[in-house]
Amino acid sequence: TDGYMVGVDSCNNRIDDATGGTGSTTLYIGNQSITTSSDRRAKRDIVDYSGSALDVIDKARVVEFDYIPEMIGDTGSEYGPSSRGRYVGTIAQEMKEWAPWAINDGEGDPEGEHIWKAEYDHVVPLLLKGIQELREELNQIKGLLN
Repeated sequence: TDGYMVGVDSCNNRIDDATGGTGSTTLYIGNQSITTSSDRRAKRDIVDYSGSALDVIDKARVVEFDYIPEMIGDTGSEYGPSSRGRYVGTIAQEMKEWAPWAINDGEGDPEGEHIWKAEYDHVVPLLLKGIQELREELNQIKGLLN
């Protein structure tokens, strides 16, 4: 297989530059993956986003929380997520209402035990669009003041 191995041979330690032509690759850091798939060749019907990113972002409820170690497989680790204090994030079940493309809900999980995950990297383009909208509003306000 392609890529470079880091440490013991497993599926979670390969660095791959995606030259296999898929336009996508996954980089794992421990159990956390960073997936990038932005190649134009892997997309169709590309149009500029016409909605208001700010209207979507306004629906987000940002919360503060502690992880339950047993629910995230972090028992007995002094360096795991549950040992790092409080987190700031969203609730995946709520986020599915306003950003369904950014939620991994384990659809088809026969046991129904899959922990839902927010894939925040998929929200970044919405944040970029929101900044553009704010900049446009700011420029309009500046124009009125001049």
